Amino acid sequence: MGDDRNVPMDDKESNFKGMNDSLISKIKIPSDHVLRIKTELGMEKAAETFEKELKRFAEKSLKGIIYSTLFLLGIGTNGHTASLFPNSAALEVTNRSGSA
Repeated sequence: MGDDRNVPMDDKESNFKGMNDSLISKIKIPSDHVLRIKTELGMEKAAETFEKELKRFAEKSLKGIIYSTLFLLGIGTNGHTASLFPNSAALEVTNRSGSA
């Protein structure tokens, strides 16, 4: 997942819940192959954990252990994706601290 709302994973506003209910729960896929942002950890810890999981997953993929990857991003009515809104200062951020 590219982003999620800062709500519990079973909240109706959770992007993960929507994707899980409509896709993930209906296919056979190892649970460790589903990377979600663990919003229950709080924003900082969730971001740190997700970054580590992405790196681990990428390392496995480079070694040929994982053969395909699906990365889902939604697009909002105003054209935003992954919580990156058009003309937002967030698009200028180049480091983890959130500053441009």
